[in-house]
Amino acid sequence: MRYSYDEDYEEVRPVRRAPEKGDGARVKSAARPGPGKAPSAAKAAGSKASSPAGSGARRAAPRAQGKAEIAPRKQGARPSGAPSKERTAQRARPTPPPPREHRGMDYEDDRPAPRAARPVKRSTRSRKKRGNPMATLAGILIAVALAFAISYFLHEYAFDIVRVSGDAMHETLMNGDLAVVTKFDYKEASPETGDIVAVRVGAQKGVILRRVIGVPGQTVEFTGSETLIDGRPLLEEYVSLKNYNSFPAKTLPHGKFYIAGDNRSELSDSRLDEVGLVSAGDIVGKVRMVIWPFNHLSSF
Repeated sequence: MRYSYDEDYEEVRPVRRAPEKGDGARVKSAARPGPGKAPSAAKAAGSKASSPAGSGARRAAPRAQGKAEIAPRKQGARPSGAPSKERTAQRARPTPPPPREHRGMDYEDDRPAPRAARPVKRSTRSRKKRGNPMATLAGILIAVALAFAISYFLHEYAFDIVRVSGDAMHETLMNGDLAVVTKFDYKEASPETGDIVAVRVGAQKGVILRRVIGVPGQTVEFTGSETLIDGRPLLEEYVSLKNYNSFPAKTLPHGKFYIAGDNRSELSDSRLDEVGLVSAGDIVGKVRMVIWPFNHLSSF
């Protein structure tokens, strides 16, 4: 059996070829006798004529030829046409895969930039310095002072929250209600008839909440259950309880206002000389709304 190599392929399979004459190989008969048939006479005669010496010579010839063919390979020589070891090793190397293509990116500038390394955060615990206690105390004092200043400004010039005490304004303002009083309404304007105002009276602490009945230049008179303004009755839907007593008429001078409660049964307003007429400077502000309790929320 001989080997042939093909240089175009890596693997070369051995090719078995038919023995030729003169190589010492035995030629087998192409046809075998079928079952029940006797061998031919020529074959029988040839087998009888062959001697043991002849058969041994025929068997030794192929062995000698095979040794002659295999001997060069054992000495390190390669058959003609066989590839070298370097070439075989080069072909045996696996080919690297092709580079991956980015879909939708036709230019090199469109490829995503490499992600930048995150900066290393250094611990700042060791770098923290103890704050100055005097600076901290000064900051607290400044914050408290600002809070008091803002509170004072709002209380004096913006608005105030007062608690209703008594039943002089019954039904409109109930005892215990919290009402918001705005103090900027009368800086450039004057109170009008029907406004609910907060008034500071004499040496009393706090303010009283009453309704304006008359303005400067008008004459206010109470006759029985009616309130007369310049001799004409005043429509008062806000009055809860009436007083049927009569009070003399009063003409209001410049800068004076007549105030009265919605509960006319209580005499704690301008009808009494203890309160009397109030000036514009005594009026602190205008009552805008009731914010507490929730079941008595209202605005004026």
